Amino acid sequence: MNDKKSIIYNIHDLIEILKTNPKKILLCESLFDWLLCSNWNCVLSDKLKFYIKNGGTVEKIEEGNKQ
Repeated sequence: MNDKKSIIYNIHDLIEILKTNPKKILLCESLFDWLLCSNWNCVLSDKLKFYIKNGGTVEKIEEGNKQ
């Protein structure tokens, strides 16, 4: 498992980080809201929800908190 702590701002990086199965994923606010809070039905949203269901943690980071 990769425990690197970096905020994900785009779909490509999210797809890559999901392959490593980290303990926690830090998503920027807009990506988090789009994939987890909206009614958007897409494969990536389903994969992220599956990741959470199986013990993964996704944290929402405000856009102004870039590291």
